[in-house]
Amino acid sequence: MEVAKSILLILTALFPIVNPLGGSPVFFVLTREYPHPVRRILARHVALNSFILLIASFVIGTHILHFFGISIPVVKWTAAPKSRKK
Repeated sequence: MEVAKSILLILTALFPIVNPLGGSPVFFVLTREYPHPVRRILARHVALNSFILLIASFVIGTHILHFFGISIPVVKWTAAPKSRKK
């Protein structure tokens, strides 16, 4: 159960970094004049690059935070301003 909780936390934390829902309209506008097969190939490349970004963030993210002296609780605290009590 703890592993599932961790995976869910990681995915929900990294999903906004990749932001596929926000990027899809931009993709369609930039590729509107491309033929459908080319657009499909480009979409696969974008999906692959997004996946690689997610995995890289997962693998080296904590090392980067440690390098800059940022702790995970600080990141959690700044990411959820509505849940903070005043």
